[in-house]
Amino acid sequence: MRVTGVVDTLSAGDRVRARGFARALDPPTNPGEPDGRPSARAQGIVGRLAVDNPALIERTGRAGVWGALRRAVDALRLRAGAWLRETGDHPHAVDPPDPRNALLRAFVLGEVGPGASEVRDAFTRLGINHILAISGAHLMILALAVGVLVRGATDRPRVAGAVVLGVVLAYLLIIPARAPVVRAALMVAALTLGSATGRRHDPVTVLSWVLLAVLAWDPTQLFDLGCQLSFGVVLALLVVQPRMTERLFGATIEDGGARSWGWRRLKESVGSALCAWLVASPWVGARAGLFAPLGAVASILLVPLATVVLALAYLATAASVLSPALGGALGAPVRRLAGGLIDAALMLDALPASAAFLPRLSMLWGAGATAVVVWWLVSPGALSRRGVWAIVVVTLWTLALFWSGSRLPAGVAMRIDTLHVGDGACHLIRSGDEAVLVDCGSLRLTVGERLVPGAVRALGAARVRTLVISHPNLDHYSGVLDVVRPLGVRRVVVGEAFERSAADDPLGAPAFLLRGLRTAGVEVRVVGAGDTLSVGTARMEALSPPRGRSWRADNDASLVWLVEANTSAGPRRLLLTGDIQREAIVTLMEDRPDLRAEVMEAPHHGSAEPSAFEFVRLVDPALVIQSTGPRRLDDPRWAEARAGRTWLATAAVGWVSAEVDRSGGWTWRTMIEPRASLERLLP
Repeated sequence: MRVTGVVDTLSAGDRVRARGFARALDPPTNPGEPDGRPSARAQGIVGRLAVDNPALIERTGRAGVWGALRRAVDALRLRAGAWLRETGDHPHAVDPPDPRNALLRAFVLGEVGPGASEVRDAFTRLGINHILAISGAHLMILALAVGVLVRGATDRPRVAGAVVLGVVLAYLLIIPARAPVVRAALMVAALTLGSATGRRHDPVTVLSWVLLAVLAWDPTQLFDLGCQLSFGVVLALLVVQPRMTERLFGATIEDGGARSWGWRRLKESVGSALCAWLVASPWVGARAGLFAPLGAVASILLVPLATVVLALAYLATAASVLSPALGGALGAPVRRLAGGLIDAALMLDALPASAAFLPRLSMLWGAGATAVVVWWLVSPGALSRRGVWAIVVVTLWTLALFWSGSRLPAGVAMRIDTLHVGDGACHLIRSGDEAVLVDCGSLRLTVGERLVPGAVRALGAARVRTLVISHPNLDHYSGVLDVVRPLGVRRVVVGEAFERSAADDPLGAPAFLLRGLRTAGVEVRVVGAGDTLSVGTARMEALSPPRGRSWRADNDASLVWLVEANTSAGPRRLLLTGDIQREAIVTLMEDRPDLRAEVMEAPHHGSAEPSAFEFVRLVDPALVIQSTGPRRLDDPRWAEARAGRTWLATAAVGWVSAEVDRSGGWTWRTMIEPRASLERLLP
């Protein structure tokens, strides 16, 4: 429940009756987006309730003992995290968020807050995102540190185990019980109990029982990548890593000396990093489309520093519970170390080979490639004929997926995929094995970080070499710089209006974008009416604006593209209009009275404009795609122009896809059933 305003009279644990706007949890609206509804249902979450006024919340029962406990836990959490909240990282802060604080919040509190985006993306590309997320490794470091301190005071394993479990329980009081935290706590608690009781136990069996407990708590965790990696990598470290390390470095003969002990620990560290990277890479490549060539190196170099930062951060957190001033004093050197960790990660991430973005791969390939990697690591006959053939088969399978995964089916001449980006636009145009992205922006400025790359990969277009920006409105290009690297963009096409806007204001957003593109080595091409682009066997022609033409309204300077593909029934056309308004529309109708297209983008996101109504009737499309947020949905002023056509608005149906086959027939589909989605959006 979200409340706009402050409710001073309520306390944790109070029973309330609230009146507001309720709706079910939203389904995914784009390909590649995770569906959070099953996990939410498993946690008892059935929907959202938005309450606009505190007066609409009425208390029906006072908080009892449970409420008092909740208030005590909330107070404890505030004190524990006080040293992390002293830097003013809040929504109204003037200074940009401190990435060091973002790193430490992710480390200690499991919060992904302001300033975390750049750090998180760099760690993800390096294959060490597990350092940021609270995991079994985090709590294991805490348990080992506490165990060492307790063992110095007593040699009773049960006492030490009880203290460690008490510390883990206290940590759970500070951190909200999210799924990764629960997984980590169960792992550490189970292994600690097994060791403290003095009984012989099989770690693999203990891990299996922990997995069953996690799935009993939330069965949807079985399909969660984080859960799969947590248990899969830990299992590999228990079973595969000892054999692999011995094969790489040979057996270590213990002589009780410091040198022998240090050599053993070094081998185990290197072996663990290599084992985790090798075992996880195929599955991560299949699920997330990312391969981190420097993953093992980054882990070897950065995990020791991250361990030190984490241990000191835990110490500052414990001190903050006792005295916020003491926690703040201890937090200063921790922040400096966190800054060094961030700088090292960003330096590695800047290397050309730090990340490779993969096309869509099947889960079957991920499982098969992982099995081959594990077999190679543990089998003494890995270099035998069978081992070589296994590698050959996986390599050919990979190449086949790379080739077929980025191509349209042979029977499809052209396809458009319009993503649901809210108030903005993003169209993927494909023909054969080539793709062009027309616009990549939204008023949600993070649209290019995950939504667009994830959707493009899910649609099978791993590489988009050309990106077109229709005009210099932020909702059409806010995500461009974010997608350059993951999509492999080599060329960005803009109109003269974009170039003029950048020249007129060197400190503005268009100038910033062009500088960023040139720094990234991306070619910038300026086009106008009459210029063409090729997309496989299809052809894109710019119809407007003419070169040298200026317009009173900036939107009229939008590049308008006619995309044409040849079929056995003749050419089939798609018209992309950007945000053109009256002046550009009238000029187009005068210059091209014969302009026709079977599929068309609604001008200016479907804004109601008489000239736009007439333009749609002139072009006479069978399908109109409206990329928009809810505020322009189902405007009755479009009723006459919409009559007799299929009109699909992304605010209602999510992602829209339309394709024409080689025989000239058009088909289209959407992410959400139109009728159901309209009922979901209406009050």
